[in-house]
Amino acid sequence: MAPWIMPLYIFSGIIMAIGAYLTIRYRPYCTLKSPEREIAMELHRKKLMNESMNVEEENQHMRYQSNSKMYMYGSFILFISVPIHILIFAGNEWYQLSFLYYISLVCSVPVMISGFSYTPFCHEDLLAYYIWKRESQNYLSHINAYLKKVKSIILTKEELNLIKNDEYQTDFFLSVRFILNLGVVLYLLLDVWFGLNGRLIIN
Repeated sequence: MAPWIMPLYIFSGIIMAIGAYLTIRYRPYCTLKSPEREIAMELHRKKLMNESMNVEEENQHMRYQSNSKMYMYGSFILFISVPIHILIFAGNEWYQLSFLYYISLVCSVPVMISGFSYTPFCHEDLLAYYIWKRESQNYLSHINAYLKKVKSIILTKEELNLIKNDEYQTDFFLSVRFILNLGVVLYLLLDVWFGLNGRLIIN
């Protein structure tokens, strides 16, 4: 096999580590835990409605939006780097080195579907964000329904269905992301271990 394969494998591993860090460190604002989620949702509602915000609120809102974008970039990085890493890994049959490699392989499969199904309303895949970006005003119905629920205000049937759907999508999204990051981190740990032992040999 070509001598540039191993450097590419190492490089893809480094890129994977960066992507995993971004998706662990940052989260879309509508998937945060309470009470931070309520704060982020209220600030975004104000922004969409062009309501006045003080400097502190503006900065806080920008930080939440920046965190969401950082997550989006991390997700895209994983989408590109994980398949490259897996192809080289499988081509050299390194999965035979440890049963844990099989687990990491299975856990990494969601990278191919995580950006295309059941994503929360506040998150877009990077390509979708630039190619067919949804109008931000569409988020208002989701935000308003959620904030009404938090404030124990009676919800309409449509709002109840919207919240139920949002909760399902968010739970699915977070579960898939956890599985994917587990696979990536396990991959990296195994690569470092077997790499230092000199057992990752290009066929």
